[in-house]
Amino acid sequence: MVLGVVIAIAAAGCGGGGGGGARLSKSEYEQKMSSIGKDLQAASSGIDLTNTKDLDKVADEVAAFRTRLEKAAGEVDDLNPPENTEEETGKIADALHAFADEFGKMEEAARKGDLAELQKSQQAVITEGAEAQKAAEGLKDKGYNIGDLGSG
Repeated sequence: MVLGVVIAIAAAGCGGGGGGGARLSKSEYEQKMSSIGKDLQAASSGIDLTNTKDLDKVADEVAAFRTRLEKAAGEVDDLNPPENTEEETGKIADALHAFADEFGKMEEAARKGDLAELQKSQQAVITEGAEAQKAAEGLKDKGYNIGDLGSG
């Protein structure tokens, strides 16, 4: 559930407002979203948050995914999206950074063997994802093809 929220939101709206140069066209923007989303989907495929018997392995998997989230957040920040997507993509960029922070907390909790804190961080990702999901829906409403991953 947690990874599904992160992947759906990241793939749905990758594209931030911080980049310089010419604005991306709609098709360029959609391509960038898809590429970043596919990268995150591939990175998440090896994570098993239900494996409570080997929390060191969980911590390693979460750490690797957190690194990919940070990379994706940086890529989002560097893009110059179409003007009509700035608000939504800003929210999604913020969410990617927040997700990376929460995955850092998950890693720390797993390394300490603190299942309660691990679950708390998982819930925080879901909660933080709600606003970003609204932004992803806003992109769909504006006619942006964000692919199957945006469906949640």
